[in-house]
Amino acid sequence: MNKPADSSQTIPVHRIEIPNPFFEGNTNVYLLESEPLTLIDTGIGTDEAFESLSRGFEQTGHHINDLERIILTHKHQDHFGLARRLQDLTDCEVHIHSDDQYAVTHVSERLQEFEHVLRERLALWGTPAGDIDRVATMPHRLDKLCGSTDAAAMSDGQSFSCGDAELQVIHTPGHTVGSICLLLEQTLFTGDHVLPGYTPNIGGADMAHDGLLGKYLYSLERIAAYDRPGLTVLPGHDEPVVDLTAQIRQTAAHHADREAALLRILQADGDMTIYEIAIAMFGEMHDYHLVLGTGEVHAHLEVMIDKGQVQIDSGRYWAD
Repeated sequence: MNKPADSSQTIPVHRIEIPNPFFEGNTNVYLLESEPLTLIDTGIGTDEAFESLSRGFEQTGHHINDLERIILTHKHQDHFGLARRLQDLTDCEVHIHSDDQYAVTHVSERLQEFEHVLRERLALWGTPAGDIDRVATMPHRLDKLCGSTDAAAMSDGQSFSCGDAELQVIHTPGHTVGSICLLLEQTLFTGDHVLPGYTPNIGGADMAHDGLLGKYLYSLERIAAYDRPGLTVLPGHDEPVVDLTAQIRQTAAHHADREAALLRILQADGDMTIYEIAIAMFGEMHDYHLVLGTGEVHAHLEVMIDKGQVQIDSGRYWAD
């Protein structure tokens, strides 16, 4: 489905909803009717997604072959999966933040490395071996939903010309280390950094890196400074964010509540692995939800250790 996303500015912006087989629901990609013709994110690499994107272009009076530039908000397959196919079709430019670049330019290599990280982390976190073996096949399933793409590295503060307007890159690490938001006139594209329907996963969505929750909370504060009257906020999933500041406060409060809940678990039971804490927090988890759940617990525990609330020894945690 194609929807005008913001008619209050000189560069027309169209939201195209791309089918996504995962729990987040449809992915929003945004077509900017600028010079050059620019797409923010692509959707996942399936034929159904490509057909939806093609229809979205046609509804704006363009053909998908007209595409000249892709700017990616982050490295997840539901956001960059069609980039290689579009680049092969149109020879368009593709840009992604330098911290997420390798995952897009070296898909097969990265997925092999990801399996190693997955096994290593889940074992360290006390996950049963059978669960690890089942989850470890996941990277190879995802390999079918994207392809290595010749993507140039972006950096914080970089700008792209869109006719007479400028598209500004704002580095907002947390969901992934290379996640970005983009500002175009009175429109802020938030990718998965700020979402209206739920809080993006922090920790399990980029398992190879530590310190993600601290980075994310800092990035939330940073992006809040861009709120102003008349701003349109367009996320990577769901409907536009109505009140950016309120959504950021709600998201920060969610993480504070999650931290308090983890502390209660440790005060009641203590001396637990991350896997055991995650089960106590979320209940039984399967497939990628096991990765997301344990990863989120790990991200919170890192912050709680820094605050002196939690201690760790030999992979087991307790409240101080």
